[in-house]
Amino acid sequence: MVTGWLIAMVSFAVMDWAAVARGWRFVRYVTKPAALLALMVWFWQLGGGQGFLLWFLLALVFSWLGDVFLLLPDRFFQAGLVSFLLAHIFYLVGFNLLPPRLSGAALILLAVVAVAIWAVVPRVVRGVRSRPETRPLTWQVLAYSAVISLMLYSALLNLLRPDWPLASALVTAAGAALFFTSDSILATKRFVRSLPYDEVAVIVTYHLGQLAIIWGVLMAFSGLTQS
Repeated sequence: MVTGWLIAMVSFAVMDWAAVARGWRFVRYVTKPAALLALMVWFWQLGGGQGFLLWFLLALVFSWLGDVFLLLPDRFFQAGLVSFLLAHIFYLVGFNLLPPRLSGAALILLAVVAVAIWAVVPRVVRGVRSRPETRPLTWQVLAYSAVISLMLYSALLNLLRPDWPLASALVTAAGAALFFTSDSILATKRFVRSLPYDEVAVIVTYHLGQLAIIWGVLMAFSGLTQS
């Protein structure tokens, strides 16, 4: 599964982390979009866009758009938020093409996600509503929080789906958890308060999360085609 495009993605991602740590904003105009673009090409190279893989390809496309918008001035933040909202919706659809089975284990996973939501979302919403300039974003932030939480839960449910090999389910679940962590740190930084090394933490967990999700999906695709 390792090709030149995966190496390019990892290389651009590491350069982007360094650019964030050093404050090299203009370098990021190249490294940040390039990392997702390389991931997109790697995914297309190994899986194409057929069948259920189309939803994950669309998720990458809108994630790339979100990356671009978030590099631009603050007036483009809303466009970035909507782009990532759509990306999570596409991930959500891709994970749920076969509906999950309700079980005690599914309820336990739901409780885990609920705890994660409780730890992050109320503080962020209070922060959004506390300032006049961000108050209009309240419903968008709530919608985004709901969708990414459902995406995380759906990825965790892959652990219980018989059509998902365990290894790929573990990798996608870890990726979704990293993506959720990245967005939680970003929202806390933007609407509540800054944290030590938060900008580096956001981008590292974001890139690792995206890579893990896509890697796990490709593992599942390989398992399905060989079965």
